[in-house]
Amino acid sequence: MRAARPGRSHDMAGKKFRKALEQYDSQKKYHVDEACSILTKT
Repeated sequence: MRAARPGRSHDMAGKKFRKALEQYDSQKKYHVDEACSILTKT
């Protein structure tokens, strides 16, 4: 387990992760640029 960075909240990271998961479709085949754009939102 990593130590949290100063000034960052784990709650905020969880919200961003859930938001990115909402945009992910498990049935879709993603191109690399599409996958990277989803990952940068986490």
